[in-house]
Amino acid sequence: MFRLSRVVGAVRTQGKPGAYAVPDDHDAVAMIAATGDAGATTRARLQVRTGAGNTLRRSATDVRRVDDDWDELTVERTDLGALVAEVCGFGPAVLALEPPELVEQVGARLDALVAAHGGAS
Repeated sequence: MFRLSRVVGAVRTQGKPGAYAVPDDHDAVAMIAATGDAGATTRARLQVRTGAGNTLRRSATDVRRVDDDWDELTVERTDLGALVAEVCGFGPAVLALEPPELVEQVGARLDALVAAHGGAS
């Protein structure tokens, strides 16, 4: 079992066809459900600059005006990693407020980006 969002690079086959057999009693759906996170939803609170974050705005379950420059959005996603990437893609136009694991992962990814380009975090 693997998560597609974690696959990096080109996919290539390895080994010979028929080199292994899937057990007859294997139930992939039951195995995935047993992981406990199948279908788990992350509810996130984001601060988004006015005029930015259109994909986030379209899927928001709640939008609240903070001031002339910022709105607060609530979004729900089943893939935290994809949400981290989406938030980071908007750069300084989107701030992650909650949950803490989103804030931490967004910060870590942006710090890594700055470091990769020779800047200080």
